[in-house]
Amino acid sequence: MRTTLDPNVIKPFDSWMNDYELLIIHFDRINRKTILGQKVGHCRFCKKSAPEVSFKQKAHALPQFLGNNFLLSHYECDVCNEVFSRALENEMANFMKPFHTILGIKGEKKIPIFKSKEVRFEFDEKGLIINSFNDSSLVGSLSEKEFSYNLKTDKFIPIGMYKCLTKMALSIMPEADVALFDRTFKWLQEKEHVNTEFELDNLWVIYSQLLEDSTFPHMSATLLKKRSLTSPLLPSFIFRLSYSKFSFQIYLPLCDLDIDKKFTIHDFKYFPHLFDLTKGIETSEKIYIDCTSKEKCEVPIDIDFKNLDK
Repeated sequence: MRTTLDPNVIKPFDSWMNDYELLIIHFDRINRKTILGQKVGHCRFCKKSAPEVSFKQKAHALPQFLGNNFLLSHYECDVCNEVFSRALENEMANFMKPFHTILGIKGEKKIPIFKSKEVRFEFDEKGLIINSFNDSSLVGSLSEKEFSYNLKTDKFIPIGMYKCLTKMALSIMPEADVALFDRTFKWLQEKEHVNTEFELDNLWVIYSQLLEDSTFPHMSATLLKKRSLTSPLLPSFIFRLSYSKFSFQIYLPLCDLDIDKKFTIHDFKYFPHLFDLTKGIETSEKIYIDCTSKEKCEVPIDIDFKNLDK
């Protein structure tokens, strides 16, 4: 499921700007909320309007479990909001839970608790609490300054996580380009991942994690659009989410501009982020995650603890 990123696919920033234009970017700014769209009572996801559907709930363009309270949306009805939260956001939240717990990333109501057969991580006002039940997953000793755990994520459905990222991209998509994604919206609306009209493969996420003590200064959501004269082998739209120590990059599937095109892992190039540009690509670990599977799975993860006395 995981593949180490080949440095050859990390294109220089100038090359990226030749192939893609920056369509839109949203940054988390302290004490400043942004609500996308106009309050017209029309949902861009299910295409229904009031009073057939209601718009009473706060719809978040980026999920709250990421810590997002700055970017809201008028584009999403209450029904879609509930469905996406249950069917898509939970999958990505389960994948990221151990990392969010360790770093103290607060979701909608609280910092999640991660618990496995081997260990329990909990974060309170005093910091991280570690209760180890089984030393078979522990490398080193809890009494040492440095140790690690060999664990697994909570069970999640990979294609559900990919859909969650796609939904974020479509939430910030400028109105002028929304019509290119009728099939993508229909794909997101499917009630089951298994019974689908759209059989997709090569749904690769490029996952990046900053090393050492580095963190992104702001949560950001970036959307790139391919320039018209660019190679047809490149996806038309690229989305990247960055927050805390993490970055996720996907291409948007089922775009009308990409009909009958099948992108391989070699066609999906890595777009450098802030730390790549300012401090070098070695400042983060980068891997491909294959999110094509529609079955629940667990992913092995190694969690390192260093310099705990600081």
